[in-house]
Amino acid sequence: MWAIRFLNGKLAGQEIPLQEGKYILGRSDDCQITIPDPGISKKHAELEIDEQGAIIVDLQSSNGTFLNGVQVQESAIHNKDKVSLCQTTFDIVRASKQSLAPTPFHPHLQGGMPPAHPQALAHYGGGYPPPQHALQQMPSIDGQAQQDPSQSVEEPVKLTLKNWCKNYMDKVVLPGVYKLPVWLEFKWVIASIMIFFVATMTCLSAIPLIQILNSSVTQESMNHAESIATTLARMNYETIKNQMHSAASVEYALRRPGVVKAFIIKAESGKIIAPAEQTHTYSKIPFVNEGRRKEGNSIKKIDSNTVAAMVPIQFYNKKTNAHSAEAYSVVIYKMGTLAMGKTISLLVQTCFIALVLGVFLFFFLYKMIEYPIVSLNKQLSSALKDDSLSVQTDYDFIPLQNLTDNINSALSRISAAQESNQNKSEYDRMTEMNHLIEMIGYPTLGIDMESMKVQAASALFEEETGVSAERILNCLVQDIDDQALKLNLSNLLERVQQYPHEMASDSLEFSGVEFQLSAKGVYGKEGLAYTLISFIQMNQEQEQAG
Repeated sequence: MWAIRFLNGKLAGQEIPLQEGKYILGRSDDCQITIPDPGISKKHAELEIDEQGAIIVDLQSSNGTFLNGVQVQESAIHNKDKVSLCQTTFDIVRASKQSLAPTPFHPHLQGGMPPAHPQALAHYGGGYPPPQHALQQMPSIDGQAQQDPSQSVEEPVKLTLKNWCKNYMDKVVLPGVYKLPVWLEFKWVIASIMIFFVATMTCLSAIPLIQILNSSVTQESMNHAESIATTLARMNYETIKNQMHSAASVEYALRRPGVVKAFIIKAESGKIIAPAEQTHTYSKIPFVNEGRRKEGNSIKKIDSNTVAAMVPIQFYNKKTNAHSAEAYSVVIYKMGTLAMGKTISLLVQTCFIALVLGVFLFFFLYKMIEYPIVSLNKQLSSALKDDSLSVQTDYDFIPLQNLTDNINSALSRISAAQESNQNKSEYDRMTEMNHLIEMIGYPTLGIDMESMKVQAASALFEEETGVSAERILNCLVQDIDDQALKLNLSNLLERVQQYPHEMASDSLEFSGVEFQLSAKGVYGKEGLAYTLISFIQMNQEQEQAG
């Protein structure tokens, strides 16, 4: 089963199932399919449906019927062919399951269409079919109210989160986005979006990267702190061995970047041996006491940004016949410097990579948008110059394809209008010329500008000038016997051709009477059609002026 699917206009998105038969499409409520488009004729076209497909026939409409952008009088329609009636476009497709809802059948309507009440159709936008609850109230041809078999009433659409998001996007967000190309050049709008994308992705990627980096920095800081503590223990080994506690020093460790505290403590009591200003005091850091209970090196993260390392200074104990710790070198190391440096470096690298990729993405995205527009513009310019009737695009993008179809429709209409104008021939201006000559109350000649023949003369011309009208009618101006008249007429006609929007004047004497000659050209379809030359006696002109 076939269906008509509207692609734009007030009926956009509607799909109407079509049974075999004939349907009248138009603006009138009497049509089986009413289309609310002011450019469509009351009865615009006839659509005939059979098993094989459809046939469209134009019913002498004002704006014509177009199939895939080409104007047609009668043509077969195949699956997904696009038909344009003025600004409304539809195609004929296989009916979907949603459009196969049962519709009332009435034998008085061709094609089995249900009787459509004009007011009901108008209330629902002029499209067909109206909702099922409207069909319940439609009177049939017999005057009986039609009842829907299911007697169901459509429930109002519930406001879901999806619908709310769609409405908010369509009515609030997108209108603002659409204004961006009005304020900025289009390429800078795309560039701004790409910059925003790069900045956002860099910031978002920094979150997991910092977490990974933090673990790496912690381990590296522990290793660094342990290395400094080991070096510090080795440097003070001889001092502690010789019981020269006052000579112990931690200056080396304190000069290392990231070290905030460094000291040497006695293993037995925990008293500080160095630095000198803290001698005989105790460290308040709990980690120090924990480390004294261990035999080897101790390393621990004591807060989110600090690690501590303890390395024992050991000597051989003859009493126990084993090595034992006499003192410990302690280093408190701040991870902030190392973490900050690596974090900034990582963010810079990530931003640079994203920026490089964003530049390439912007270039290809802009070119992909620009190409079909430039291509259509070139094709359109060529079509207008060469009278071609079509442009095309290879992009599988429905809005662009619809634009191409509309351009083809416009080109076909322009071509049809030009052919119509070319076929219109210049109508006979003789009647018009004679009527104007009769309206002028002076002797007047009418001269055809194409043949340069005298085509008409008023009755007063021969009476007042004394020149026989028969001698000059249908005679070329250059063949007039009266040389003075010929020269004056030729001069006036030449001036009319040079200055068609002005009136040319001259004077000429007939039988001792001087006449004022006034010539004015009259335009036809393609230029000057004829010229009227009136002859006014000079004394009459002076009397009228007085």
